[in-house]
Order: sequence, then structure tokens, then C-alpha cells
Amino acid sequence: MTDYVEWSNLEREFREIHERHPNLYALWNSLDRKWTGFGGLDDDEDRFHSLCGIAATMDGCTSPKRATAHWLNSVKAFLLRRKSGNLKIGHHARYVKPGTPIGRGATWSDPDVEHGKTYKIRSLCRVLADFCLERARQSLPRLPKSGRKTPASLAKIREAALQSFVRDHRTSIAAVGRAARVDKKNLQEWRKGKLSDDSVMAARIEDVLKGKIPLLPSDVEILEEN
Repeated sequence: MTDYVEWSNLEREFREIHERHPNLYALWNSLDRKWTGFGGLDDDEDRFHSLCGIAATMDGCTSPKRATAHWLNSVKAFLLRRKSGNLKIGHHARYVKPGTPIGRGATWSDPDVEHGKTYKIRSLCRVLADFCLERARQSLPRLPKSGRKTPASLAKIREAALQSFVRDHRTSIAAVGRAARVDKKNLQEWRKGKLSDDSVMAARIEDVLKGKIPLLPSDVEILEEN
């Protein structure tokens, strides 16, 4: 579960940056073959590149200098496979003779103009967080088909564990959901056995019940006051 925890932590950190910089983007063009953008990070710039470095290393990158580019390339490939609306594909051109921009002595059809594509990732840190969530899901072990439980048997086991936790910790089912960062609907699906064991949200709920994820401080304070 180490990779799952690491990817989940990265997901949380990227979402925190997205909350402060929701309009952040990254742009790649096929002519220069490099990423630009992600400006305006201010005090979060070092944190952003550090997180990209950690993600890239987990993704197999061995070059610290190329870490951010490696990670963004992996995300771009993921968005292309999903045909995601968060990746905007455009047309890019430049004049091969220096000093003559398009529209000033050169046209799109000029033989000395080279053409390429641009790829723009919008809502950058939210997209990075979503990709980390997907990698967390992929890192979970999968049971062989013969070992999969039915929804009814899952529901029985999960409800028993949930009620035991709530009773022993003198807390509420809602507090478990808040600690696991899942909404009421997903929590109910988990209780009914409709969320599989390899679901990221199911893993978070079970980590709360196992004590790997603590209750939120506000819920703990309420308990202590009562």
C-alpha cells in the first residue's frame, strides 16, 4: 500500500495548490518540444516542482532536470487516451528564417513556415491531482476473480467494521466519511458493497477504520467536549 499512500498524498497536495491557483495551465508545442506556462505560482512554485519531481520519480524518471517535463508528458498521454476536455489541442507555426513572424512577410502556406501542434493542460493542478488519484487506484492489489466477494458479503463485513469503529471511538458515521474525504453517496455505496475493494474511495474508508487515517481534528474536539 506504500505507492497508494504516496499517490494519495500527492493528490491532496496538488488539490491544495489548485485551490489557490485554479487558472494555472501548462503549454507544450511539438516544434520546441518543451513545456511552458505554469506561471503565477508565486510562493508555491518550489512546492509545485518538488511535487512533480516526486511524481516523476515514482513514474520511473531518473533525471531530476527533466522531472517536471517527464511528469507533464505522462499526464498529457493520459489525457489523450481519455480524450479529455482538459487538454486543448491547437495549431502552432513559426518562420524558419529568424526575424520574420507570421503575418509580416510570411503566410501559413509559405514553404519556409514549419507547422506543429500545441497541447494546453487547463486547470493544471486539478488535472495532476486527478491523475495521481488514478495512479493510486492502479497501485491497489487486485483479487483474482475467484476471490472476489459479492456485494452482499462485502456489505455485511463492512457494516460490522464500521459499527465497531463508531462504537469504540464514540464517533459518527459522517465523521468517518469526512476523514476519508468521501461524500455521503459514496459512503452509502461502500456500505452496500457497491464499491469494489480496489476502489480508491473504499481504500480510504478502510484506512480510517484501520487507524491509518485519523479523524479530523474538529470531530475529535467535538468528541472530547462531549
